[in-house]
Amino acid sequence: MFNPPPFADPLVAALYYGAVFILYDTAYTIVNAPYSALTSELTEDYDERSSLAGWRMANSIFASLLTAGLFKVLAENVFVNWFEGPNALVSGYAVARRFGIGGDDCAAVGGCLRARTTALS
Repeated sequence: MFNPPPFADPLVAALYYGAVFILYDTAYTIVNAPYSALTSELTEDYDERSSLAGWRMANSIFASLLTAGLFKVLAENVFVNWFEGPNALVSGYAVARRFGIGGDDCAAVGGCLRARTTALS
């Protein structure tokens, strides 16, 4: 997906990108549908559900901005030191990309956990 093979035919490229989009969108739906439905399972109170959804979205946005801002710094200064050889920078970017993908989930779950403990108090 991030490093597609060269395509001579535009039709093959369009089919490739269409297939990658469908796979990505399917994976996103598999993760996001239960994640979005979690709020209504945590509490029956309308105001508490609104608070949970607000915390979830705020933490998700914060994590997105944080990972986007730290991506280059982490890839070139931290993760590149984990590897040796001519592909160290590429490997550093691959690790930073994984951090960026997972960072949103961790912060959003943290927001739900904070709201859940508030609801239980």
